[in-house]
Amino acid sequence: MAEEKYKTLEVVEKNPKSGVFHLYLNRPRQRNALTHDFFTEFPKVLYALDHNRDVNVIVLPGAG
Repeated sequence: MAEEKYKTLEVVEKNPKSGVFHLYLNRPRQRNALTHDFFTEFPKVLYALDHNRDVNVIVLPGAG
C-alpha cells in the first residue's frame, strides 16, 4: 500500500504480509479529538484499505 500522509491518521502494518493494519488516530497532544480533517480523511483511508487486497483486518487504536 502506498504510504499517504494524513493530518489525523496513520496507517501501519506492524508485521509485513500479516494482513493486519493499524489505523491510528494520530493526534495524541489533542487527546485524539475528532476534527473536520478527521471526517474528511477517515472515509478516504477506509476506502483505500477496503480496496487493498493485502488488508484482512483493520485495528483502530489511538496514539498516545
